[in-house]
Amino acid sequence: MKIKYSITKNNATNGNYSVFLSHSNSENRWQELISSLSTNGINVNSDKEIRPGAPDFAESIKDMIRNNEIMIMLIVDSVITPWMIYELGLASGLGKKIILFSYDKIEERGNHYLEQYGPVINDVDFLVREIKNSFFFAELFEYETANLTKSSFLKSCIQNIDLCNISFNLPGIEEVPKHAYKFGYILLAISRYEKLVNKNRLCTICNMTADEIVNENCEFDGKTCSLLCKQTFSSPTDVILNKILYNSNVDIITQSLKITLPFNRQNGVTFKCFVDIFNMDYVQDVTSVLEKAGLQDISVSHSSFGNRIYFMLPQSSLNGLFAVEAPDGFLNNYLCKGAVL
Repeated sequence: MKIKYSITKNNATNGNYSVFLSHSNSENRWQELISSLSTNGINVNSDKEIRPGAPDFAESIKDMIRNNEIMIMLIVDSVITPWMIYELGLASGLGKKIILFSYDKIEERGNHYLEQYGPVINDVDFLVREIKNSFFFAELFEYETANLTKSSFLKSCIQNIDLCNISFNLPGIEEVPKHAYKFGYILLAISRYEKLVNKNRLCTICNMTADEIVNENCEFDGKTCSLLCKQTFSSPTDVILNKILYNSNVDIITQSLKITLPFNRQNGVTFKCFVDIFNMDYVQDVTSVLEKAGLQDISVSHSSFGNRIYFMLPQSSLNGLFAVEAPDGFLNNYLCKGAVL
């Protein structure tokens, strides 16, 4: 079976993107930025929507920031006004993702706000990508602690992760009623968490131990082999375990399925594929479709939560997919960084 995949820096999902724009009223470049974002399908809210002199101006600002997951701060000539500081504090306190933008290069060193909330983006296309990807990654966030906030999670995701689209054929799926099944995957980790400091463990990709790696470089992409990198979990993107993401992108006409995965640029992604069955009369039909597609390790799991069929994608070094053994002993799908070739 041939599996197609693509790594992209662009958002692969469709949605309504809405952000709050913080800016200085003494400058007019905010109009240019709103126009650019609107052209790219991003709705922009700002204090310009509030009636001048309104007694509840501050509360209206707070409501706007509360109702948007992202705040864009437009900085002109390195100037951050008192109102912008107020909006920055609100966004930070509410756990919103904060993105700093300037049309010109700004020296961040020595500026408390730029150092804390930066880096400052200078390219509109890059800004659009950051905004749209943020909406996808927000789906991965489930809880907040003192050390892990939603804003820090999103910032870390955007810095380290792109999206990967995997598609493969499902011949015969058109004969199974759509209401009988629902595909999805469990996001086990978007880092190689199973590769702890163990120089004797084999690398999944090249079957070499860390001691045998020549020049510390991966033979697939020439980058430093992640088997040699000590795994630490200080960043929110290091480990995301057991996050279930459903996928309904089954194309009946082409008899194919597309899965969108967050892909760690250095470490790859580990995941488990499944299909939930809502009508047991169709278990064998769906199983037959998976077998015809060339999928492997197909197994049916029955529990109080429902009926689920797990399956593995075929291993192939040509498209970057490998089977790995997780700490619990189960085999899972692993898409490595060498797949970017």
